[in-house]
Amino acid sequence: MGADVYSGKVLDMLSRSPYDGCVFPRARNINFIFHSNEFDKNTVADPVQFKANIRTFVQWVKDIAPKVSSIWVLPARLGRPPETTNCYFDDLVSQLLGLVDRIEFGLYSQTNMPVALHLDKLCDLVHLKFASEAGMAQALQLARRNASTLQSLVLESNSDIDVCGLVRDAAGCHVTYPHLVTLNIFDYSANSEQQRPVLDNAVPFPGLRYLVVKRLYPFDDDTLFRGNAATLKCLDMVLDSPTISMLCKYKVFTLTSHPELQCVNLTQDDIRLPHPFATAAEFMQFMLYIAPKASVREIGGYVGCTELATTLPLLENHTSIQVLTLVGIPLEFWDLIALIKPLPLLSDLHSSFPPPSFGAITATVSTDELPTYISANYAPMGKQF
Repeated sequence: MGADVYSGKVLDMLSRSPYDGCVFPRARNINFIFHSNEFDKNTVADPVQFKANIRTFVQWVKDIAPKVSSIWVLPARLGRPPETTNCYFDDLVSQLLGLVDRIEFGLYSQTNMPVALHLDKLCDLVHLKFASEAGMAQALQLARRNASTLQSLVLESNSDIDVCGLVRDAAGCHVTYPHLVTLNIFDYSANSEQQRPVLDNAVPFPGLRYLVVKRLYPFDDDTLFRGNAATLKCLDMVLDSPTISMLCKYKVFTLTSHPELQCVNLTQDDIRLPHPFATAAEFMQFMLYIAPKASVREIGGYVGCTELATTLPLLENHTSIQVLTLVGIPLEFWDLIALIKPLPLLSDLHSSFPPPSFGAITATVSTDELPTYISANYAPMGKQF
């Protein structure tokens, strides 16, 4: 689609469309997927006309959806374009993104197509989502330029995300995001050996409410937790031994430090890491230490099925749990019963199913017959209370 915009083919098609001149006053979100960025072999490059076509197309988008506030751009399955077309694609994307204050941008090309965004045109953003198989340098620079206005920031990459570059600029000065409410970092690279810096006196996220860090914690101090003890509502992070030591060393969590924290999800995504807890009881105690009053908890990867059912009821404050999600913990039927009994406020329980003991059953019983088989061979749940 990219090259067709520059060459004017898209504009010609739109002029003949029955929807030409239509306006969608309630449209707030627009998605653009660019499947091709290559010129037709008969197209002759005309820089002046190409730039005029881009401006006309962007104006058409603005006219047809005058109140659009969010644009998602995905250059899907793009090969590396000819150098002569790079600047046009960069200009097109930058002008489209410049229309809004909520940007979602994805680069999933296997060849890691370069896109040089015109960062000076992208200002006063309140939401930024940047997903890439390549580096995140542009995203970090864009985030820093909009630090004063950003409310939501999502970074997702298969390469290591330099989180330090998010909170410190090229000159080494600290960057503060005073209005940021949501910070999600999804880093799927093998970053277990990366050094973890210490940032003294930095308070980058003073109003943070929702923190998701799906990678090893990137600092050797409490940088991400500074200044937001009174506002943090949801925490979703990966634990390892250094992170646990850091949380304890800096006394990040105390009995009264996080009054709003209601949702906690602690997992261990990288199976290469050593197990940070010696026993299930140790893990459960740590989870309750972080948020003794949290009503929504997700547990995964640390606790065996029987251990959880026997350990949880012995811990203080466990009765506050209202929603419990168990990831990769396929409880036996009787363990489920034992787990539910001591949780008087529990309203939602999500668990892996069927439990391991059903493995042999499913080999001989069809999926359609499984509910009837369970009902006939296991006592109805109501009789277990």
